[in-house]
Formats: sequence, structure tokens, C-alpha cells
Amino acid sequence: MSVSVLTGDRVLRAAAEHIRTGSPESARRLLEQIIQINPTDEQAWLLLASAAQSVEEKRATLARALIVSPKAPAVRAALLALSDPSYVREAARAGIFICYARSDELFAMALAEDLRFFELPAWLDAVDIADDEDWHEAVASALARCGLMVLVLSPAARADNVQAEVDYFVKAGKIVLPVRAKPNAFTELPVWYPPIDFSEDYASGLQDLLNLVLDDDAAAPPARAR
Repeated sequence: MSVSVLTGDRVLRAAAEHIRTGSPESARRLLEQIIQINPTDEQAWLLLASAAQSVEEKRATLARALIVSPKAPAVRAALLALSDPSYVREAARAGIFICYARSDELFAMALAEDLRFFELPAWLDAVDIADDEDWHEAVASALARCGLMVLVLSPAARADNVQAEVDYFVKAGKIVLPVRAKPNAFTELPVWYPPIDFSEDYASGLQDLLNLVLDDDAAAPPARAR
């Protein structure tokens, strides 16, 4: 075993001890040094996430790791654990930002209407920005306020606005929930939650989405067919 590996192991142990004794800042400094040397060190990323002070910071850290090393299984599992249905429902209560490419506007408007039918706080630029509002400021405010993003996946999802909005949510440690609106959807985006498929059966996809975002004590009524 190389000296550098031995040194890295000692630093990891020291960082873990800092976390155990309530010194997360000291742990973060050590772990960032390891990651700078070896960006694919899965254990360092997991420890760095555990040193985070909020669940959003934990998600943002794990997302950083997956951008560097997309196939890190333990990191992916940790991120998905922080995006389970209880977290999705909590995030949805703060607002649901619908992110879409302009060519998918009809799908996005139908989805927003259906989510609102079930009293979910969906936000969509096409209907929620007043004529006298600044578009960029309104979008920025909604991105900051909403806790959950529903990302419409289609071949057009490579649009710049989609990628910028997704990047904002990922860096903020918020949950991005992809929905596949059309077959052959563009998927090269930094999202790891399995997509909900609307492409074959809209009603079935909507029901799956409702099952995720509605509170446990609010049984999902049958989704309206389109």
C-alpha cells in the first residue's frame, strides 16, 4: 500500500473523529484537502456530507460527488435516501417549481393545472408571472422559494434555461423530480431520482407523481385522465 493511501486513511480517521466530537468545520477542511487530491474518494465525500449542518447542504455535497464520479454507488444511495417520499412531501409544501423547455409548454401547463386541482402549490412561469413583473426576477424568486422541482424531460430538455434552473436547484441541495413527457428524452442533466413516466400514459404518470407528493394523511384521489 502506498504512503499516500496510508496518509489519506489517517486523514479520514481524523476527520471522522472531528465529526464525532462536534468539530465539523475542522473535518470539512481535512476532507476538502483529500477531495482536492482524489476527487473520486467516495468515503471522503460521504464524510463531508455527514459533516454538513442541513439536509440541503448534505444533498448539495453528495450531488457534487456524483457530478465528479457519477457511478459512485454509496454516494448515490445516500443522496436517494435524502430524497425519499417524506423529504419529497416536505419539499413540495414549500412550492413545486415546474421546469420545462418552451416546446413542452402545453404539457407543463396541463401538469400545473392537475397539481393545483389536488391543492398542491405548483408554480409555472407561463401562468404565474404577471404582465408587469420582471420575468427573470420572478423566476429567481420562485427558484429560491420552492422546495421541489418537477423537471419535464423530453428531447428539448437540453435548453439553456432548463439546465440553468436544474443547476440552481442541485447546488442549493433541493430535490429535482424528473418526469418523462416524451420518449427519447434528453437525460444528460445532474438528476438522480428515477424519472416518472408520463410518455405512454399521462393518467398513470400523474397518479405516480401524486402518490409521491401528497401527504400520507391525504389519500391520492384518482388522477384525472387527459
